[in-house]
Amino acid sequence: SVGVGDPASLESAAARNSFLSVRQPPSLATPLLVARFAVVLQCVTVYPVLVYAIRTQTFCALVYRDPYPGALPVLGLNAIVLCATAAVSIFGLHIADVLRFTGAFAALVMVYAVPAGVQWAELAAAARSSRRARAARLALTG
Repeated sequence: SVGVGDPASLESAAARNSFLSVRQPPSLATPLLVARFAVVLQCVTVYPVLVYAIRTQTFCALVYRDPYPGALPVLGLNAIVLCATAAVSIFGLHIADVLRFTGAFAALVMVYAVPAGVQWAELAAAARSSRRARAARLALTG
């Protein structure tokens, strides 16, 4: 485990994969400790917002059409997100690798799923519109 104020923890295997492995002069010990607590505070405040965004997108778009379907599904999704982020930390994955694969997945969705979704929405709108509206849209868009 990597400790916040323990210099011996900087020699551990977990610290070699992080910014904690960089040697700092003793005169910077206090500012670095304050900065580490600020990072912890940021994680404590940002993580719930990210989980809320994931929950809202997942439950509204995919499953329940409601951002808060109940305590059990929300706790289940929170446990899945917690396990995924803990696995990244436990297995020592580099954040660059995580961001690379996340970006690749997002690009895959943008290239294949978004155009299909737009086409599907357009076809659904066309099925709901009247013959006159379809003729006007065809005349305007070509």
